[in-house]
Amino acid sequence: MLLLLLLLLLLLLLLLLLLLLLLLLLLLLLLLLLLLLLLLLLLPLLLLLLLLLLLLLLLLLLLLLVLLLLPPPPPPLQQRFQI
Repeated sequence: MLLLLLLLLLLLLLLLLLLLLLLLLLLLLLLLLLLLLLLLLLLPLLLLLLLLLLLLLLLLLLLLLVLLLLPPPPPPLQQRFQI
């Protein structure tokens, strides 16, 4: 009889543990879903930021290119007319 009670108790404990595990999994799932939702909401903002950064980089590159392609400044007048 005592053995049976112990087995029953053990079974109950196992069931409780399983329930706890399920609850934890459920909570994790909810957290993941929330994170995903947040990410989806923030994604356009992030993309916009990335686009702006890319544009800035392109502008900088263009500026560099223009600076490189510009002819060097003419030498001062006194050097030009020296014989």
